[in-house]
Amino acid sequence: MSQVLENKIKAIQEKLQLLVKQTTAIQKENQSLKDALAEAKLQAESASKAADALQHQLDAKSIARL
Repeated sequence: MSQVLENKIKAIQEKLQLLVKQTTAIQKENQSLKDALAEAKLQAESASKAADALQHQLDAKSIARL
């Protein structure tokens, strides 16, 4: 094989390895973001339930004062 062709093949292999590394890093970041989003949704749901419970308590106290 000619040296030029070998160099081109080597360059392509290096670029493919870089793409694999980048893809892996992006997949890990994506999973991390999905996990963070799921946690944020759970916290938002919990906060919403707590707010609803407090609103019911406030309503009950308002009715009791009447």
